[in-house]
Amino acid sequence: MAEEIPKLWTPDVRVLGASIAEVVKAYALLLEVRYPQHDRAFDLRTKSDPLAANAEAVVFSWLRWHGMSPTLSDDPGIGGPDYLCSPKLCKPFMIEVTTLKSEAVTGRSGWPDQLDDRVRSFAMITPNLWSKAKAKAPQLGGHETARVLAI
Repeated sequence: MAEEIPKLWTPDVRVLGASIAEVVKAYALLLEVRYPQHDRAFDLRTKSDPLAANAEAVVFSWLRWHGMSPTLSDDPGIGGPDYLCSPKLCKPFMIEVTTLKSEAVTGRSGWPDQLDDRVRSFAMITPNLWSKAKAKAPQLGGHETARVLAI
């Protein structure tokens, strides 16, 4: 029996039901084929910070699904915004993907990481968001196009 050759992933109707693991696997295959240097960095990120790798793959998938035509923009080892998006109906923009640590969010908000049947109130995490945006500002600065920070 011949082994099936994997195809490059393109979003279709099934992407709405895809698991995060499936999206990450498809994104890794795209990187392996089209961006080998990014593939190595992504592989390391999946091991060292899986939530960041998941966020990167999911945002890329979402951008492609919505016709933003993302291409990798950061320079491995140097940095920069993750993607340059070139939508057909508006001007290009750059996007940087990042995450907040769940411990920081649960600590600030008082909301547990796992849901249960208890009624709870929560506090705002605005200071966490502000701190993350401030830390990412140098990475997003210095570009002529609009920039977006996806947290």
